[in-house]
Amino acid sequence: MVASERLRPCNRVTKDLGAFVVYWMQSYRRLACNHALNHAIEIANQRRLPLLILETLLPEEPWACDRFHSFVIQGTSGRRAESAAAGMGYVFFLPERAGELWPRLDDLARNVACIVTDDFPCQPIPGWIERASRLEVPLIAVDSNGVLPLAAIPGEQYAAFSMRGRVDRLRMDHLQPMRRPPVRVAWPSNLNPHVEHCEVQTDHVSVLLQRCDIDHDVVPVKLQGGETAARRCLRRFIAQRLDGYGERRNDPAVEATSGLSPYLHFGMISALEVALAVRGATAPAADREAFLEQLIVRRELSFNFTRYNPHYAITVGLPAWAARALATHRRDPRPHLYSLEELERAATGDVVWNLVQQEYVSHGEAHGYMRMLWGKSFLQWTPSPEVALARMIHLNNKYALDGRDPNSYAGFAWCLGKHDRPFPGDRAIQGVIRPMSSRALAKRVNLDAYRQRVLGHQT
Repeated sequence: MVASERLRPCNRVTKDLGAFVVYWMQSYRRLACNHALNHAIEIANQRRLPLLILETLLPEEPWACDRFHSFVIQGTSGRRAESAAAGMGYVFFLPERAGELWPRLDDLARNVACIVTDDFPCQPIPGWIERASRLEVPLIAVDSNGVLPLAAIPGEQYAAFSMRGRVDRLRMDHLQPMRRPPVRVAWPSNLNPHVEHCEVQTDHVSVLLQRCDIDHDVVPVKLQGGETAARRCLRRFIAQRLDGYGERRNDPAVEATSGLSPYLHFGMISALEVALAVRGATAPAADREAFLEQLIVRRELSFNFTRYNPHYAITVGLPAWAARALATHRRDPRPHLYSLEELERAATGDVVWNLVQQEYVSHGEAHGYMRMLWGKSFLQWTPSPEVALARMIHLNNKYALDGRDPNSYAGFAWCLGKHDRPFPGDRAIQGVIRPMSSRALAKRVNLDAYRQRVLGHQT
């Protein structure tokens, strides 16, 4: 049974009749270790009804583009085959224009006993859930974001140190294997859900993308999407990079990080599955704990921030001390003001920053340590903290496969003081906010090796 603290009823509708139950897959694009899917199966089994998985990928999602659409589409054939083998119906609905989903949901609701969906804390998912809650059908959002339920640590946490103690007390209770319950009533072949299924063929993905009203200038990258690719990435990390992770993870000159963040963002693998695999690995305990610190404490601190702070994407969400520092130095002269177009083209006078921006554009992700430097620089080059935060969020979310995520929003708020502390000294522009510069970073990082990695990604 899925823990009650993961469940959030979204309306008060009750309904005794319906031909089937729907799991509306929006964020957790996987069939394993998925509390939302498991709960939908439980409801279907209790009512002796078949279950339909309705996976959607909407063009009205902010920053929707060929890169993100193709990454999701690549995994749909595998999800459909696995669903059929498990006795579940599956429809992948790919609207070409904004607004096409909602009439389909209206029609679907007439024949459905209940809809279960993913309780992801970042927009636009909460807005879509609120809109769907007006349907005349029970709607339940289920939290399968992390190892711990978000409700297990209620209220916004100040920083990692306050989060860590709570996680340590709770994580062993939740860090347990889970399985998907069997479906009691198989999906009948003659049951028509009246939602068009998009049949995906590998060599026709580009044709599907061109039909969609999305940004076609942000092109796909080599990284493949889907659960199979996610597990392959996990196995490679454990076999080749976990040993030594604690010391090397902040070195952008080497391949030392897991590479799992795009798969975690799109829900193609669960944090629980990753944590269990790492916990059971043969790498040194210090390296395993260093990774679990990032996966559970730091990642779930980000989800805590976006769940409990409605201002996670604007400067109002910053702590009071950081807001005071930024206000004090709001009118300080900037060394250079770059336009958004110059930043996007990596046309600044900082060659290190330009490399990070090139990595975003060409590879669809950027090394975490370099991403911190990248984010810290915006305050120096934009007219206000508000513009700085808005531009770093926009450029990250436009190009990064793991953007539009709690980790992204918390990371860039951190650049302006969130989840941090005041640093000694009162510097121009940033005041007591933690400093970080390309000049200082160049003394600790092999930039030539990092440059070769970035240029290699471009070829």
